[in-house]
Amino acid sequence: MCQNSAVQMRRVAGLVLGVVVGLSGCSPEPDPNLLDVSAADFAPHSTPAQLAAAGTITIGITGNDVDEDNVPVSFEAELGEMIAGALGIAAHEISWVQTDALNHERLIEDGQVHLVIAAMPMTDRSLEIVDFAGPYHVGDVATLSGSAQADAEQFCATAEIGHLVPAATVVGTVQDCMDALVDGTVDTVLAPDLVLAAQATSHLRIGNADLEPLTYGIGLRKGDDDLRSFVTDVLATVAEDGRWEAAWTSTLEPALGAAQPPPLHRPQ
Repeated sequence: MCQNSAVQMRRVAGLVLGVVVGLSGCSPEPDPNLLDVSAADFAPHSTPAQLAAAGTITIGITGNDVDEDNVPVSFEAELGEMIAGALGIAAHEISWVQTDALNHERLIEDGQVHLVIAAMPMTDRSLEIVDFAGPYHVGDVATLSGSAQADAEQFCATAEIGHLVPAATVVGTVQDCMDALVDGTVDTVLAPDLVLAAQATSHLRIGNADLEPLTYGIGLRKGDDDLRSFVTDVLATVAEDGRWEAAWTSTLEPALGAAQPPPLHRPQ
């Protein structure tokens, strides 16, 4: 990021919205994902055309990983930058909204975000409310516990996988679960692996809960076929040209190991 840039933070419906703002005398660094496209390159009146014309896009992410300027630096943020770049939108023009498992669908339905890229499983329940492009990763329900932890008896599960853990003591956001782990209410947290990867430390170990796999998709407004097709095409491109793998390697591979982009779903 440009050294003379800053991030404005404000609250949107209780969630933090970060917008990169350039200060005088500062030019953003070259954006490797940025394409030379305009609204005319997309179907008239489609969401991609409108976003390209506006020159900005709002994306919901978990907000677990940020740099010194509070700008997201996670795997999912990198995917967001790739999608924005394919619309001709530079990374510094993205508005990032911090979201969690209790708010993904609401933010999309209310029009507060265009996309959610936040370890959002493509479940039947979510598909009743929103549509998905992807998947961009097929992962697991992960566990997080103290490094010396014996067999766990008290669990906290995040809301998006709560139905897979009926015996959970607590169900909530990842922050709810981490707070419960710290204060001793539970001894193990269960959540999507993409969420817990950022929480692993030398004192907390990440493991596999041996539950059914999670298929993560990019959430968007239901019925927006133009946007869904566009995002799916971008995911196909970055899987083929190596950007998906490069982003994974630099962010999540240390915690979760090597991975490959999964086959994409293209509704008929």
